[in-house]
Amino acid sequence: MWFRMKPITALFAIFALMFTTTTAIPTCPQWFEKDEGLYGVCLSPKALSYDEGWSYCCGLHASLCSLAQLDELYQLGARDYRWGLINDESRDARLTVCGQYLHTPGECYNNNFPNTPRPAPKNEVYCCKMTK
Repeated sequence: MWFRMKPITALFAIFALMFTTTTAIPTCPQWFEKDEGLYGVCLSPKALSYDEGWSYCCGLHASLCSLAQLDELYQLGARDYRWGLINDESRDARLTVCGQYLHTPGECYNNNFPNTPRPAPKNEVYCCKMTK
């Protein structure tokens, strides 16, 4: 038995696939960059403390990412399942859908991706750099 899809449904599915391009965030020193974005992002290859993360990113001529920078990159298709430290020492983030964090106040940034007030003492770090 073949599954039959209405033509309009098939058209919407094809359209959605054409314009939904997501890319995993590469390990530093490789960068996720989009021409229309202001920032590039990479994730450190190993777990670092907050202070080590700042030093690591500075060595790449970058800084720990802010939630606003990650949000722009998320909207451009950056995705990653790994939690990473950010420029706010009291939070971490992961560039996936909010899922269980959607209804937890303050843990779903702009209804896009989770960030929590429970960062691990050491974790990979999200480094961001200006590309323009």
